[in-house]
Amino acid sequence: MPSTEVWSMGWSIRARLMAMFGALVIVAALGNALIWRDLGNIRESRDWSRHTQDVLTRFDQLLSGVLNQETALRGAALGGAAYLEPLAGGERATAENLRDLQRLTADNPAQQARLRELSQLVEQWQGRFASPAAQAVRAGQAEAARAAALHPDARPMMDRIRAIMEEAKAQERQLARERDAAVDDAFARSASLLLGSLTLMLVLAVALGVLMQKTVSAPLAGMVASLRRLSARDYGFALPQGQQPAEIAQMAEALAQCRDGLQRADALQAQQEAENQRRLARGEAIEALLRRFDSEASRNLDDVGRAVQLVQGSAQDINQAAEQSSRLVRNVMGAADDASANVQTVAASAEELAASIAEVARQVSESAAVARRAGEDARATDGAVQSLSEAARSIGDVVDLITDIAGRTNLLALNATIEAARAGDAGKGFAVVASEVKNLANQTARATEQISQQINSMQGETGRAVQAIGSIARTITEMERITTQVAAAAEEQATATQEIGRAVAEAARGTQEVTRNTGAVGEAAQRTGQVAEQLRGAASGMAEQASALRRRIEALLTGIRAA
Repeated sequence: MPSTEVWSMGWSIRARLMAMFGALVIVAALGNALIWRDLGNIRESRDWSRHTQDVLTRFDQLLSGVLNQETALRGAALGGAAYLEPLAGGERATAENLRDLQRLTADNPAQQARLRELSQLVEQWQGRFASPAAQAVRAGQAEAARAAALHPDARPMMDRIRAIMEEAKAQERQLARERDAAVDDAFARSASLLLGSLTLMLVLAVALGVLMQKTVSAPLAGMVASLRRLSARDYGFALPQGQQPAEIAQMAEALAQCRDGLQRADALQAQQEAENQRRLARGEAIEALLRRFDSEASRNLDDVGRAVQLVQGSAQDINQAAEQSSRLVRNVMGAADDASANVQTVAASAEELAASIAEVARQVSESAAVARRAGEDARATDGAVQSLSEAARSIGDVVDLITDIAGRTNLLALNATIEAARAGDAGKGFAVVASEVKNLANQTARATEQISQQINSMQGETGRAVQAIGSIARTITEMERITTQVAAAAEEQATATQEIGRAVAEAARGTQEVTRNTGAVGEAAQRTGQVAEQLRGAASGMAEQASALRRRIEALLTGIRAA
């Protein structure tokens, strides 16, 4: 699998940064470890170089000590005891330097072998030549001292000592050169490692940077571009696909959710705007309906007002007709009383009929006149009662009109209730007022129903009054006929006393019937007046309810327009 694919296998940005830093740290640690190792080698080589310089210095000092001994020995042999002290000092220095060299070269077997040989040679030289010469000098034996100092074997032994020290010094110089070369190699290797590690770290950093740019920076740049498009309400962008860092995947998921949310919000906003337009159109429709309702309600209320005025006028006419009927009834009753008195007079004077024909004729003529007047009054009463009946029918038509108006008002209130229910919360006040309008319409319908019942009752009473007055008219007509016959047969009164008695009895019954009928007509007229008063009161109540209904409709329309 390519490294880029491994790098893009869902690692988080933190993991990638940690991997980058870890790789750089590992490379740096490896380079530093190697450099530290070489630095250790350099330090070790430096220490060995110092050690070698110390060994060379000690060999030089050892050689100087040996040469000092040789020179002091010859000086003592030639110059006396004054040179013994330098000889002793040379011995001490030589012994000390040998011990130091043995210690310093303890890890070098070759040098240890040379030092052992050198120590033996120095001891032999000192034992065979230096010590005898010094003793001879101290003893004052100059010849013995010179002989020991200048012994032929002394110089070869000293040359061997010098040769051994030169070999040792040559080996130390070779070691010094080797160690200097090792230091140079260590420095070169450290420089190469440092340069290589730096180069590797640079290459690794560049590679990781390219990978980060490809797998992190590029997706982040795409996310930024998507965010800019999202801020401009452009939802057509594509989100990163495939294996992405966890943070990039989470950001892509959050951006997708944000895009979906904004799309839903835009859809809801468009829906809300459409709903607002619909509500605006509905408000305009409601406003038009309110205007139409206002116009129709005002027109219907005006019709109700006119109908109420008509009912009040009709009730006034009915009341006047009832009063006129009462007056006519009183006249008829007076006429009936007169007729009854006349009949009684006729009956009282039946025995004197023959002697008072002229008086009977006059009484019959007066009875005929009274009958005619009663007939005219009965006909006038019949006309008034007919007018009362027509007025009752007109009132019934007005009541039907009011009932129709109440039904239409109730229908308008029902339509207003339906529109208020459609309007929701904004139409609650309208629904309340519409309910009040409906209640008023129902009250108006009940009031008109009561008025209709009263009018039906009045129509029934009027019908009975008409029948009674017709009966009175027939009776009076019969009275006219009878009185006419009585007038025509006045000259035959003397011979028709029995017929007169019968006629008088029939007239008495007729007058009694007239009296009863006129009493019934009076009662009917009184009830008609009462019904007219009730009708006028109902009309007044209807006018008040119509005014209250107008005020409530106006309040309803004002409240709805203000909402």
